[in-house]
Amino acid sequence: MAGKAYLVGAGPGRTDLITVRGLSLLREADVVIYDRLIGDDLLREAPPHAEKIFVGKSPAHHSHPQDDTSALIVEQVQAGKQVVRLKGGDPFVFGRGGEEALALAKAALPFEIVPGISSAIAVPAYAGIPVTQREYTTSFAVVTGHESPDKPESDIDWYALSKIPTLVILMGARNMQRISQILIEFGRNPHTPAAAIHQGTTHQQRTVHATLTDLSAAIAADGLTPPMVIVVGEVAALADQMAWFTPENETSHLVSLFEESQRRSTYPERTTMTKREIVLIGHGSEVPQAVEEFHYFANSLSHHIEHSASVCFLEISQPEMNHMLHDTATAVGDNGEMLVVPMLLGSAFHMKAEITTAVHHIRDEFPKVAIKLSTPLGFHAHLAELLHVRVDEALARTPDTLPPEETTVLVVGGGSSDPDSNSSVAKVGRVLYETGNYAGVEVAYQRVTHPTTAEGLERAQRLGAKQVVLAPYLLFTGIVYQNMVRAADEAAARLGLKLIHAQYLGPSHPLLVEVVAQRLQEAADGTSELFRHKAIEGIPQVLNSAHHLHHEHGHHHSHDHHHHHEHPHGHEHGHHHHEHEHHE
Repeated sequence: MAGKAYLVGAGPGRTDLITVRGLSLLREADVVIYDRLIGDDLLREAPPHAEKIFVGKSPAHHSHPQDDTSALIVEQVQAGKQVVRLKGGDPFVFGRGGEEALALAKAALPFEIVPGISSAIAVPAYAGIPVTQREYTTSFAVVTGHESPDKPESDIDWYALSKIPTLVILMGARNMQRISQILIEFGRNPHTPAAAIHQGTTHQQRTVHATLTDLSAAIAADGLTPPMVIVVGEVAALADQMAWFTPENETSHLVSLFEESQRRSTYPERTTMTKREIVLIGHGSEVPQAVEEFHYFANSLSHHIEHSASVCFLEISQPEMNHMLHDTATAVGDNGEMLVVPMLLGSAFHMKAEITTAVHHIRDEFPKVAIKLSTPLGFHAHLAELLHVRVDEALARTPDTLPPEETTVLVVGGGSSDPDSNSSVAKVGRVLYETGNYAGVEVAYQRVTHPTTAEGLERAQRLGAKQVVLAPYLLFTGIVYQNMVRAADEAAARLGLKLIHAQYLGPSHPLLVEVVAQRLQEAADGTSELFRHKAIEGIPQVLNSAHHLHHEHGHHHSHDHHHHHEHPHGHEHGHHHHEHEHHE
């Protein structure tokens, strides 16, 4: 099956004027194809693994022909990628999105149009100019001031446009003198109010007001350059009374786009002015992308809960946990509050010793700071659901795959010498089998314990697997993930198995964000410890039978077979030292 293209309108310029749908798709994209009107702030919302391809044009230089851009989108979708074509404004308002949609339709590829806020309306609004106003005009027209140079003559009916009360001209800066002359020749009053707005809706916005006949000279005198929106009509004069936007007071950061009701359901309101800080603790990694993904997740969480979250690491990466906890406790001060979330999928040595000890020391040092430690992420219904999503995504983007009912899923965790930590992986495997439609689900571990990744594939082959999806039960990339992929590829090649790789859980799927938001809620409410014993609705008998899961060896199949105990349990075997779990 092929991937899918999303033609997304990024809005008029300001980063947080993109739609919620557009931002969500951008944060899950494999490939982002963008033009020159897309700012760096918005591009940073793409996942770290996403490939970013610039296909920008300027009025004077078409650096990337449109046919090539359309072909590039088709090529990426055919490769099974989730492609976001990010366009300024709206993709169908002088954005050539129609040409790209037709190319995708011709290639019989799936696509979705995500409308954006058009600069034709938003930019005048930010300049205090309504494009319609009852006592002035009840209609307006939007026209391009820059037609294709291949046209032998203009297709624009300037005579008809000269009669419309409000005229919005896009891409007209370089041709404004000629446009003004044509409109005046067709009877437009040369003293009609007009305005040119540069970089509208952003902190660089500048506006020039003049009459129609003088506008071109005023643009040149003020040094305005594209991008620019031009408004001709009596409504342009209303800016004297309605101007509201102060660019110099603006920042370019992205603000929260989630509904207030959703935020309240997952994160506690503060009824006092108590200062609160949030700290996320990760393992740390020698792989730079792993650290980058962790920071990216913290950014996504911050948008969701409308509160910044700091990150720190147990080892290898900076900032280090103990220093961050100390600095944060100092910053919140007396009577402040610090919520600490271990970003770990298990509860072994790191949680039971290192993190708990560090928090205990900070509490002793700062007795007037309310330091609340959540449980690790552990097992959660959302994480099982997310793993299901990752498996189905892998099947969807891989050509010539068998259906799910002929597919075996191998869930592989990082592995730990602590059975409690490994049990989370076994629970997820059980839920994946009970809620999915797969031929079988196997569970394995990359290190420390058994069955290993290779042993899991060997068992899948013995049980008749036709194709296997490797489902890493890890938050982010890292050494463990890289070794897991390498071990699986080598074993699959040796066994002659068709192996499909699913993505790990992160870096920022909404389900993962929601799990951490819930852990924050539990920490704030003081219910974190109780949560371990709370049944999760909709997953029958999974938690109640948790202590049996290791004795079932992680086998979950839709066909009957007998267990002959021919491989080790998922327990520690002769390990008398602390082997830390690495949930990167």
